[in-house]
Amino acid sequence: MDTGHARARLMREAGRLVALRTTLRDELAADASAPEATGPDHALEELLDLEQERTLLETVDREIEDVLAAFRRTEDGTYGRCLACGHVIPDERLEAVPAAAFCLAHEVAAEVAVASSTGTSRHDGEVDRSPNEPAGEMADPARDLPERTVSSEERAMHGIALH
Repeated sequence: MDTGHARARLMREAGRLVALRTTLRDELAADASAPEATGPDHALEELLDLEQERTLLETVDREIEDVLAAFRRTEDGTYGRCLACGHVIPDERLEAVPAAAFCLAHEVAAEVAVASSTGTSRHDGEVDRSPNEPAGEMADPARDLPERTVSSEERAMHGIALH
């Protein structure tokens, strides 16, 4: 994907996310200033709604950071290359996920690492794993990556420790 097209896609995605963040913030502010709930059941429902809105806002904020990191990669020439293995990320993936920092295999590995560290699992109780990954050992998806190409924010966002 050429850099100009990538930047345009990232700008559109950033605009969409900023608008969504504004809407979520407005909803949170309105909910916070709304009259208090009547009864314990209603109060619990309102608290759960607020928590869900805050979680969505945090997710959108992380996605905005991902887009900003991707934009920085367009400037330093690393956009479109997997931060873990350096291989080209297919254009189809970049069209679907403009801020993609990893090829699909390494994205799955990063998600598995995060899920394992947080205890997130599938409905059957098993931790999700890549089909090529041994059950007892977690591969480091960024083991072959030179540290200079990944910022500390990107490593933290993806839960990947570089050696």
